[in-house]
Amino acid sequence: MNDASYIYKVCVVGNGGVGKTSAVRRYSEGVFTEEYQVTVGVQHSTQTIQIDGSDGLTNVKIICWDLGGQDKFKFVRPMFYRSARGLVLMFDVTSRASFEALPKWIKEAEDGIGSGVPMVLAANKFDLPDHEVSLDELQEFAQQIGAEYVVTSVKTGDNVNNMFKMLGTVVYEARTLEVATSSANSSVRRAAI
Repeated sequence: MNDASYIYKVCVVGNGGVGKTSAVRRYSEGVFTEEYQVTVGVQHSTQTIQIDGSDGLTNVKIICWDLGGQDKFKFVRPMFYRSARGLVLMFDVTSRASFEALPKWIKEAEDGIGSGVPMVLAANKFDLPDHEVSLDELQEFAQQIGAEYVVTSVKTGDNVNNMFKMLGTVVYEARTLEVATSSANSSVRRAAI
């Protein structure tokens, strides 16, 4: 693929164990491992994708920062939000607690990046039974926060590439919009991305 016309830093956030690191590895390396390993602080990966944006086909390089979701890494995460232009907000559909924690993750990200940052809401582990979050709840929450959404299975690979392509597209399309640096409007999101 040719050199990228645009380079964007993005962050993948959500509770520990929802599949963030596995998603980044599946996307960047094409591999999946069953064994869970805690992300120590942060990890990053780079991938160039081709998107069909409003100006036609464009190569976009995504520098993807996987932020550790455990509380013990809370003090490290703020420095890695700086200069991020997009966000994957991930939860596990078999864990209601990970879904209910999403507003906390949005606030943390907006405190570090600013309000109005483009995001994709990812409902992971969709291949597993016993979903604790319905598709209707996912759609309603995505609409409430003004985000695109996707259901994924990092294990099978379903929609993982699409998730990052969607994020690259929304970040690219929002490139001319200024992300507000004031936290005063952190609860106000752009209605459509």
